Amino acid sequence: MFVTHEALKHPVQLDRESTAWRGIELALHHPMFLVTCFSSDDDASRTFLLHGTIELNEFANKTPAGKITDLHLLQPPWWSGSSGWAIKRMSEILLQEAPPDGSIPSAVTRGEDGALYGGFPIAQIKGNPGPLSMLAALPN
Repeated sequence: MFVTHEALKHPVQLDRESTAWRGIELALHHPMFLVTCFSSDDDASRTFLLHGTIELNEFANKTPAGKITDLHLLQPPWWSGSSGWAIKRMSEILLQEAPPDGSIPSAVTRGEDGALYGGFPIAQIKGNPGPLSMLAALPN
């Protein structure tokens, strides 16, 4: 997902349980989700990079960092269909209860254009996705 380099380590570390970096190298070989949460306890937003739909489903059900306020599908240039990065805003997180291919239930997202995204690697779903139920509607 990402690679760290000692030269990018922040010179001042705030605690012993985590490491602060000034930069990281992204090692994205497929689309991923960028999830932003707001915690009223901390009065702060935090952003996470998630590997795929199974992780998004677990994250949406546990919401460890507060309420999900924003979700984007991040597509590297070789997946985006263009020469640059594509970032698509999602409007809903849904549970794909019984995927037609027999795989385990996982999250499916709906883009602002109404398209559904799911599977691994994350791609636009063509055809019948099977029964879906709402996990989270995201604010506009």
